[in-house]
Amino acid sequence: MLDWFIRHHPESAHHYIGEITREAHTRWKIPAKDTLSTLRRYAVVEGRLSKEEAEPFFALLTPAGEQRLTRLDRVGVRSQ
Repeated sequence: MLDWFIRHHPESAHHYIGEITREAHTRWKIPAKDTLSTLRRYAVVEGRLSKEEAEPFFALLTPAGEQRLTRLDRVGVRSQ
């Protein structure tokens, strides 16, 4: 369902996923990159969204300071 929402209503999906990310951080102190990584993985593995479709969509949601870390994590480099 998440993949459908992203493909058919990207603006609304962007808004609501941003709200989910903010709420998870505010309420449970979950970093945005972790919430977004989990949602991105779910949309690709359980949905019909390709990695090529998911990456640019979720990159727009990733806070600027965390975009670099997300790209490095993808290639197996972890920040210290």
